[in-house]
Amino acid sequence: MRRTTHTVEIKEPPMQEFKKRGSCFKRTCVVGCGSIVLFILIVIAGAIAAGKPRTKELRNLPDHFPKSVTLYDANSIDRITILSERDRGRWPGTFMNLLRRPIPGQRDTVEIHWTDLPAQPNFIQKYYETALRREGFNLMIAAEKNSIRQFTFTKDAIEGRIAITDNPEQSGTDTVDMKILIPTP
Repeated sequence: MRRTTHTVEIKEPPMQEFKKRGSCFKRTCVVGCGSIVLFILIVIAGAIAAGKPRTKELRNLPDHFPKSVTLYDANSIDRITILSERDRGRWPGTFMNLLRRPIPGQRDTVEIHWTDLPAQPNFIQKYYETALRREGFNLMIAAEKNSIRQFTFTKDAIEGRIAITDNPEQSGTDTVDMKILIPTP
């Protein structure tokens, strides 16, 4: 029997085959990881949007505003806003509502804004200092310059800040801002 010898050439798999297998694996990893990262970003954005404080603009002072804090020229108030602790970051779903129940001792933030008052800034500052001290508040002067006067006041669970801004070249007071933290009813 005769043997014929054939030349056998062993071919290695083409490099394209290796690349195809590798790219399929890489593509799966990239798409999977990318989807997970995208999902996490959407959840974070939703949580931030749901957790943003919601301020309400009011026409009158809230009912639980302390009587011990007297207001200068209540008829000239331009804007009253409240950030209620109950409204801070409403989350959908009953489970999240259980987690977001108001904690005892939380406080609402009330902001009162006046503009273009006829009285001089030093008169308004003295008015509040006298009225608040008479009601037993502790005062701390933070700034007292020609254009800005600012002080804080505290008593029990009530804390506040009054900022008086003025252009000394014009008569009257440009703006008065009061921010007060009061117990949530």
